[in-house]
Amino acid sequence: PEGGSTATVLRVEGSTLTVAWVGDSRAALARRDGGAEALTSDHNAENSESERDRVEAAGGTIAGAYVGVDGAEGLLQVTRSLGDRAHHVGGCLLATPDVRTVDLGDDAAFLVVASDGLWHV
Repeated sequence: PEGGSTATVLRVEGSTLTVAWVGDSRAALARRDGGAEALTSDHNAENSESERDRVEAAGGTIAGAYVGVDGAEGLLQVTRSLGDRAHHVGGCLLATPDVRTVDLGDDAAFLVVASDGLWHV
């Protein structure tokens, strides 16, 4: 079977940050005052009712935190990914990213971008 991946991409231009993502790789912005801001939200059926509804409307099945598609081998924990072609049949999974723009301002300290292996510890 063909594999797949999640992705989070950042672009900084001046003080403007653009974030695009599919799946559950996350980005967060740390501020100089010690505050932090999540820049992404996971594309999964467990935490997103709209993603769950979209998958089911396209003919996919939801089993707890997992997404299943008839004819596709295995279950996935994400509702958007790159690759995973068999799961994308009929629009059950999407490769379309969400995109967000953030003004970094003067108090941005650093960015953290990581896969679920870091965030789920």
